[in-house]
Amino acid sequence: MILPVLAPILATLAANGLGIVADAVTKKGKEFVEEKLGIELTPDLSDHDIEQLKLAVKEHERELLAMAYGDIANARNMQVEAPRQEDVFSKRFNFLKTLAFGNKYYGPRRQNTCDTT
Repeated sequence: MILPVLAPILATLAANGLGIVADAVTKKGKEFVEEKLGIELTPDLSDHDIEQLKLAVKEHERELLAMAYGDIANARNMQVEAPRQEDVFSKRFNFLKTLAFGNKYYGPRRQNTCDTT
């Protein structure tokens, strides 16, 4: 849950094309990002502050991307480790989930209803 204090700051960042900074604020906290970028984050950022933030983002882009995509890497690692588990349910979870809900790329499994006659 986002704190009400952060909502205006996140809205300002997103409106100015700094979504990656907003994502870092929600994951690591406002103080951490301010310390890392060296700029105080407020809801009423001036144009100069926004330009400074954009420069700081370019300098720290690798770290910000690592924060943004860290969850994806963790999920992939979890999927790689699942078949190696002793538990039968863990091994077959993805298969069972696909049977129950379908593949997200093809939608749920449907019976062919085309009439060729």
